[in-house]
Amino acid sequence: MVGVFMISKVYDIVKGDTTKPAETQHPKMPTTPPVITGEMSNMDTEKAARYWTQFNVQMNYYNMQIADYNCKMSAWTDGNSQGMGIFNRALDIGIWDQVKDMTATTTWTWLDSHYTKSSIRATGTLPVHQGLPV
Repeated sequence: MVGVFMISKVYDIVKGDTTKPAETQHPKMPTTPPVITGEMSNMDTEKAARYWTQFNVQMNYYNMQIADYNCKMSAWTDGNSQGMGIFNRALDIGIWDQVKDMTATTTWTWLDSHYTKSSIRATGTLPVHQGLPV
C-alpha cells in the first residue's frame, strides 16, 4: 500500500512528514492607518501619508505571506484528500467507517496500531519460521 501512496505523491502526508499549517502560522493583516481627509492640517496629512506608505509596504509583505500560507494549506488539503481517497478504496467498509473523519496521517497511525502484528512492529523485520526450508 505504501507504493500506491508514493506513486500518487502523498506518502509524506500519510507518514506525517508534511503537516497541515497551524492556525498560528496564519499571517496577521496590518492595521489600517487613519483616512486622509480635507479637514486635516498639512502636518497631519503628511504624517498620515507616511503611515499609508508604511502600511503599503506591510501589506505587500502580508500578501506574500498569505499567498505562501494558502499554497501550503492547499497542497496539504489536496494531498490529505488523495490519501483518504486511497484509504476509502482500499479499506473494508467497517474499517472505513471508523477512520473516515480522521486525517490521512492519523488513519495510517490508527491502522498501524490496530492491525500490525506485534512481532513485526517490535523487530522491524518479518518473523523467521523455524523448521521451514528456505
